Amino acid sequence: MDFKEAVKNAVEKFKSIDNYKNKVIRIVGNIDTDGITATSILIKAFIRESIKFLASVERQVNNELLTSLSNDPSDIIFFLDFGSGSISDIEKKLWNKRVFILDHHYPEKFESEANVVHLNPHINGIDGSKEIGAAGIAYFFSKQLNENNDDLSYLALIGAIGDVQENNGFTGLNILILDDAIKSNKVEVNNGLKIFGIQSKPIYKVLEYSTNPYMPGITGSEEGALKFLQEVGIKAKEGNRYRKFSDLNTDEVKILIAAIAIRKLNTTEWNENLFGPIYRLIDEDEDSPTKELREFSTLLNSCGRLGKASLGMGVCLGDRSMKERAINVLHDYRNEIINSIEWFYRNRGKNSIIEKKNYVIVNAEDNVRDTIIGTLMSLISRSGIYSNGTILIGMARTLGTETKISVRVNGDSNQDTRNILRDVVSKTGGIYGGHKLASGATIEQDKEQEFIKLAEEILGNLIVNA
Repeated sequence: MDFKEAVKNAVEKFKSIDNYKNKVIRIVGNIDTDGITATSILIKAFIRESIKFLASVERQVNNELLTSLSNDPSDIIFFLDFGSGSISDIEKKLWNKRVFILDHHYPEKFESEANVVHLNPHINGIDGSKEIGAAGIAYFFSKQLNENNDDLSYLALIGAIGDVQENNGFTGLNILILDDAIKSNKVEVNNGLKIFGIQSKPIYKVLEYSTNPYMPGITGSEEGALKFLQEVGIKAKEGNRYRKFSDLNTDEVKILIAAIAIRKLNTTEWNENLFGPIYRLIDEDEDSPTKELREFSTLLNSCGRLGKASLGMGVCLGDRSMKERAINVLHDYRNEIINSIEWFYRNRGKNSIIEKKNYVIVNAEDNVRDTIIGTLMSLISRSGIYSNGTILIGMARTLGTETKISVRVNGDSNQDTRNILRDVVSKTGGIYGGHKLASGATIEQDKEQEFIKLAEEILGNLIVNA
């Protein structure tokens, strides 16, 4: 069946459960933006249907979580943005539960036991790494449950943006979600400069907190940002008020974009990634950090990565007090990112960063949060400092005894990063999963050097046989 039929079938199976509205339902989502928005969509949809539930977010599906859920009084369990890579374990541990997996990561297997409903676009020949995220799947599930849930489409777009599925526009099923968001009068689309905070913050603050692009001497420095504006001839202040991007005239906009491109790339060539579609919530205040969907996505990601995912869900559900607290978390998150990027640039050429022709291994140990390492590798992959196809591996230690591994590819590549992790983790032990060009794993800290050695051997062979 195609994806739409699969969604319809999943909802029918859910509604066919005897007295399903009064069953004990547990919703378990992932901690990132896509997981938080997916969870929020399902929460809103269930509230509208008067369906009882308990929702939480987790970092990963592991034995500890599954053991806990097996002893949980819930009758029905929803996994959002994870689960596809752990179907066998889920079937084994939760054999006496009705399980719904709404995930877009490549599945461990396509078939599942009768008690498991597995909704995943890969099963239907759709690329879940580019064309739809978990929030999108939760959205189509909710819309099938009640067509009035089309007003939740904007949350699905935020989830897709959080999973880097927007690249000067959307593709695949995400286009249908964008259409719904526009038709339901939730989102408007215009072209503009694609830098964090561009809609809500003063220009100098936008530059100071810019990590994508990262600009040496400007990012992380208020003084550097103000000096940069002065050098290019753009006034930072008008009277007693600091100017925003919307205050600039056409010539100033052109000057700013060109100056940023030159500072970032050290070239006068146009950088198409700096300018493109801007997605804005129509009903949000102009100065709100949730006005523009990229900023909204970053706000949610900051909550998840700093252990405050419940605040992110509160923002999605419209809680004003949680939104204020989330904004404070966002400030801390931006500082974490800037510190991580600066650590990376300071340590290039040292033992902690191995740079070869077609791969880079960054062993941050305790210098970067394990919840930040994936974001750092994504930013590096889009920085332009490495050639197209370079495989980037980041490592950071958890507060426990494990090390988090995040793998990204600079640009595009025929290599599947999951296969690299599979081959290494099969020898070091641990768990892995993700997408072709962005995957992750967890290993024990005492296996770090073994992991690096094996990874270098495999990457070396891949390069030789490419």
